[in-house]
Amino acid sequence: KGISSAARAEDWCTYELNHYILGHLAWNPDVNVDSLINGFCHARYGTAWKTAQTAYASLENIVRVYSSIPFTTLKPKEQIVQAETKIEEQIQALQKTKQASDDTIASANLSRFLLMFQYVRINLQIQEARADNASKEILEKKIEDLLAFLKANEDKGVFLLSGKNDWILFMKHYGLTNQSLLDL
Repeated sequence: KGISSAARAEDWCTYELNHYILGHLAWNPDVNVDSLINGFCHARYGTAWKTAQTAYASLENIVRVYSSIPFTTLKPKEQIVQAETKIEEQIQALQKTKQASDDTIASANLSRFLLMFQYVRINLQIQEARADNASKEILEKKIEDLLAFLKANEDKGVFLLSGKNDWILFMKHYGLTNQSLLDL
């Protein structure tokens, strides 16, 4: 009978396609989603629409399976490395497309989109370290690097940080023990 959705200024770009699709599906549940994605990519990325469309498909197939989304099981290192390779290929394609673009709006949108991929790359690197049973010190360093990346880009409409206890939240998120949290 109805839906609701929320977005915050800090991470609106991350969920922009989801909100766009959700709105259309709420209006017409029989709408062709692939057609909506195609139209969204044309509108948001201009001549780079095909690269963006391919990149969205990669995110869909990789993040839900290999990242640290709650209730996603940790995959073997080899599978995570393959996912990292695919993400890196998309980063290279997006960067190349951005450099070739003479459309300043599409270029700005590609910059934000690249931030999402850079986040996924760092997330997968942490997942790889976890799958490889890396030491607590290595994992903490990777989490520090992730937090530094997020803080450096927190005002670009892609990431949302709580502002307090981010370190503790990320330590818990990546499965580090409560004892390591008490040492802080």
